[in-house]
Amino acid sequence: MHGRTTILDADKFLQHFVPQPTTGPGVAPLKKPASLFKRMKKPKNESVLYKELPKRLKRGFPGTMYGFVATPYKADRNTTSLLSPDCGMYPRPHVPRRHKGQRRDTFLATNWAHIELPIECKSNGSGDPFDDKQPNGEPKTAKRRDALGQILSYAELVLEYQQRTHLFMLVFFGKYYRIVRFDRSGIFATQKMDYLLNDRLLIEFIWRYVQLSPEDRGYDTTVLRIDQNSELAGKMRQRRDDLEKAQPDHYLTALWTEALDSRRPWWKVKVEDDITKKDLWYVVGKPNFQAPGVRGRGTRGYVALPLKIGEDGEQLGEKFVYLKDAWRVVAEGIMPEGTTLKTLNDYKDVPFIPTLLSHGDVTGQSTRSPVVWELLHPGKTCPLKQHQHYRSVVAEVGKPLSSFKDSYQLVKAVYHCALAHRAAYKHGYIHRDISAGNILLYPNKNGHWCGLLNDWELAKDRNRELIPRQLERTGTWQFLSVNILDDPGSVVVIADELESMFHVVIYYAVRFLHHNITANNVGQFLHDYFDDYAPHHGGKRCGPSKRLAMWMGRISLVNYHGRYGTGGTKLRFLRPPEDRAPAGEASQHPLNDIVSTLLSWFKAHYDHDLDEEETDERAPPAEDQPSSPDSLCRTLDDEFLDAMASGDSDEENAGAAAPSAKPIDTDSFRQAEKLRAEKERQLALNLENHDAFIELLRQALQHAKAWPTSEKTKDQRNRDFVPKLEPNSDDGEEEEAADEDEDDGADNDTDDDEEGERYQPENTDDEIDPEDTANDYDLVVEVEDDEDKGHMEGGVEGQEVGGCDDDSSASMHDSEGFPNTRDGMHVDDPAPRSSVRRSERVRMKRKAEEPEDAGSGKRSRQG
Repeated sequence: MHGRTTILDADKFLQHFVPQPTTGPGVAPLKKPASLFKRMKKPKNESVLYKELPKRLKRGFPGTMYGFVATPYKADRNTTSLLSPDCGMYPRPHVPRRHKGQRRDTFLATNWAHIELPIECKSNGSGDPFDDKQPNGEPKTAKRRDALGQILSYAELVLEYQQRTHLFMLVFFGKYYRIVRFDRSGIFATQKMDYLLNDRLLIEFIWRYVQLSPEDRGYDTTVLRIDQNSELAGKMRQRRDDLEKAQPDHYLTALWTEALDSRRPWWKVKVEDDITKKDLWYVVGKPNFQAPGVRGRGTRGYVALPLKIGEDGEQLGEKFVYLKDAWRVVAEGIMPEGTTLKTLNDYKDVPFIPTLLSHGDVTGQSTRSPVVWELLHPGKTCPLKQHQHYRSVVAEVGKPLSSFKDSYQLVKAVYHCALAHRAAYKHGYIHRDISAGNILLYPNKNGHWCGLLNDWELAKDRNRELIPRQLERTGTWQFLSVNILDDPGSVVVIADELESMFHVVIYYAVRFLHHNITANNVGQFLHDYFDDYAPHHGGKRCGPSKRLAMWMGRISLVNYHGRYGTGGTKLRFLRPPEDRAPAGEASQHPLNDIVSTLLSWFKAHYDHDLDEEETDERAPPAEDQPSSPDSLCRTLDDEFLDAMASGDSDEENAGAAAPSAKPIDTDSFRQAEKLRAEKERQLALNLENHDAFIELLRQALQHAKAWPTSEKTKDQRNRDFVPKLEPNSDDGEEEEAADEDEDDGADNDTDDDEEGERYQPENTDDEIDPEDTANDYDLVVEVEDDEDKGHMEGGVEGQEVGGCDDDSSASMHDSEGFPNTRDGMHVDDPAPRSSVRRSERVRMKRKAEEPEDAGSGKRSRQG
């Protein structure tokens, strides 16, 4: 959330975000309590806070539809998360309750699907997630950053389990508190206030909040929760049961079964269709893709069924579709994804892209943060990106590329996407977000698996009026070209997109194929090549490993194996052990030829660019310029060298050259350099358009029998891996001590809860996400940004799946003439996302402990 946080006066906060309630005739307004914290002393630690707060809030607002409870120890049992806010406000029907036999002093469990207002408690000022002394209130110390990360993780979980446009949160630290608001554009927080001295604004906030409409509280009313005991839910389960009987091994069966997770809410979703100008409804369960983070596009993907509402009630459509819910960027030159897809679909000659069925903006749902920021800062450029809630539905339901069967299928999927990219480019469109998550697998009408180039929401129409260079990167960090990473304002060209496709192949090949990287180095290699960055005064730039690979034309493993290590000094892919010949060409993996050829092209591409830069920077020769001191020195040096050559030098050893020394043939050297430069130029031309790239893959794929089978390994990326990073040097103890003093000497809480869950701040724009760390997977850098994103937009799959099982009548070759004997309906277990959610990484480092008596004893979670 770097640069996306705004601190403002509490009265202005209420004015802009929490309007005065309006009551109808004859309805008495809710009474305000005179005080919530009368005779309360400054809390010694946070346990005092989370015990006192629910009691005092209940007494202050007894007649509302909400209840307040403390949930400091118990995570939601319906989630894999161990996170739980200290307290929360819930609608009364969904207030967490004690089970029969539980002690009264036992704390309750969080319910992320229904929590209305999370409340977090810290013992003193070091737990304040913001800093009023810093620009934009951004924290500098480690504890404050931890606290910010923690409340961001809470916000992320609310957004994941509920359908929200925004949400509010209360944060207490010592005797102070803040009101915080999150949406997909940024954070607004009040200045810190002393609730013991004056709780007027806290009372005002809660009094207004409990009387707000659902929309003003942040609920998306175009999505309706399905009662899992209802008739409609029964029909959804019946469809699952029918699939399990008819096609138990079909991947669609697995996807729909996974979607109908009873621990997660099911929904009816409205799409305001721009094509038919009608409201269309779909039913969905648990999303099969959820982008991590709070800020950004917040993309969710659902396997869905159309819902027809008529005289016979609610009926489910026959064919599965894929529904995408996202907060699209509102920016010049960026069109809604559905608009781009419809245009490309209408051309009829752009293969391997989704088929649009419906799409449209959600009326009245755009982020308010940029609007308020501009009102508060008239005449200034707003750093917050505007997002508009948007939904689209496509026919194809595929599965993630990570589920590829073997290297042949992996390369073939990328080949298909290159064909799609070339056809779209011919019509003026460039994708600009080639990533591991945006290439899917889906079965064509004959049941053969193809690649699908997905997620066109960042695409640009090159035929439109040229837009000035943007100042931020577009795409997914891990798969961006070196050029775009090093020059965020560069216009994305074909060479950048082809390089991204290459990085996708390397990413999945290293994770799932045999290679010469030793097992204990795979995690570090993936971090260094895909996630790492180089610090720069203008933001972060490409990491050294990827840059060296492109510049040198080889992916070096010297850092992992040493120069004489057994693994080898450059990356090579290997056949499975049972398929390796003792020696010779037959034992080589076909992928190595593709990789080495493409690396030679990329090296030439960057060499050519560098040569051009050097030529541009070289000053043209000047005529009749007066001799400068430097030129005079050079003249004297030349005379001295001439004297040495003729034996006239005054130096004692002048001219005593070795007898075998030969004069350098500078003409031959220059000629060789010209030939080298021309060869590099010819290689670089292969990236000027798509043709050479596509032909390289086509020729390799034609020799299907040369590719190994049964070679895919389990995922070699260790989810518990923590990269080796340089320690932060800016978290000074002196500043932490100042925080303690600021809180008027509040007692240090020595409990485990003081440190807070180490959760890194949210997605950023042109900097690797999170803003202050390199340890993040799945960064999405859009016009505004992974959060959203890399977003593993997975799972979608084709509508034409009715006959997707292989049968004897199917053609033995596909439309490109490649043998289809390698393709089948084999479905691997869904692979993990390309990212480990930041809060998940925290969880992995901790033991899931739960105290026997949750009402006392040591806490089982941090902060």
